[in-house]
Amino acid sequence: MNEMSSIRAALLGRDGSRLATCYHCGHEQEAPVRAQTISCRACFKQISIPDIHVRALHWGGSLRTSGEIIIDRKARVVCQSVIAAKNVRVLGHLEADVRAGGAVYVGPEAVLKGAVRAQKLIIEPGAQLTGGPFIVPGSFIESSQPARA
Repeated sequence: MNEMSSIRAALLGRDGSRLATCYHCGHEQEAPVRAQTISCRACFKQISIPDIHVRALHWGGSLRTSGEIIIDRKARVVCQSVIAAKNVRVLGHLEADVRAGGAVYVGPEAVLKGAVRAQKLIIEPGAQLTGGPFIVPGSFIESSQPARA
């Protein structure tokens, strides 16, 4: 094993690494499997890695992860934004602007109030959707560069 391999193994541990996407700038990088947070190497902001599973009431702030966010059937979330680098599954009640790198799934009898920007929007019969705009497919990270003519 060369020196770089041994340093990498020491940092990442025996379990290896996984790919984490920064929800601030869109940069992808490897992170140790057991890590809960890391700093983005591109924008230097902190990234939360584990999936978020809301089972009850969540009020205020925002939910952000480089993983997936699941709002349980009996859960109610009222916050400014929900941002997931992967998917967002709404089975309960969600009042927030949603941004997902993957799909936003709104289950039967679920309520989603707010704007959605995602690659895919799946709405089951019986779901309630209000608000907007709904940008599908949408870029996960909004460009800070002005459009060129």
